[in-house]
Amino acid sequence: MLDELTIHDPAAAAAMTEPRLHGIVLALVDREQGAVELARQAQMSLSLIGHHLRRLIAFGLIVETRREPRAGRAVARYRAVARSYFVPVELSSRLSGDRLADELRAALDRARIRSILGTRYSFESGPRMRLVLDTPTPGTSELWLRLHLTPDDAAAFAVDVRALFERYRVRDGGAGPRYILHGAIAPE
Repeated sequence: MLDELTIHDPAAAAAMTEPRLHGIVLALVDREQGAVELARQAQMSLSLIGHHLRRLIAFGLIVETRREPRAGRAVARYRAVARSYFVPVELSSRLSGDRLADELRAALDRARIRSILGTRYSFESGPRMRLVLDTPTPGTSELWLRLHLTPDDAAAFAVDVRALFERYRVRDGGAGPRYILHGAIAPE
């Protein structure tokens, strides 16, 4: 297995930007698996996972490692060809976080729509417009803040946010509703 594979084929690069497909590839980095295991993990039909496996093999991202004999038809086992994959930005139609950002924006909009009763327009020392809110959806929050930070403080903030995300990532037991989390810091 290679340590890293740099992808030069635009079709292979496009496959790696699809969450379902790169999820399959990355699931095969640590251990070989069969289609049934992958379908269960990815919550896909066996025919769809088979289609994706054939595509990923054609792109050179995974390989069939062996076939286990079985009554009827042998079971194929698959493995990633590398521990990591590098996709140059010029081959990416979208940055990897863009799709998740779109999903997060849609989820926040759905939560906001469920919690907005309407808009009140009034004249109180000037024209006013205010959203009238019901109880917000539990666990939903959108926080924005502008700060003046030194480069060292910005770096420390980024470390703290990563640590917070990691603390909750290890607690992810698969129970309860699934949430999208996003933390970002960037100079204006």
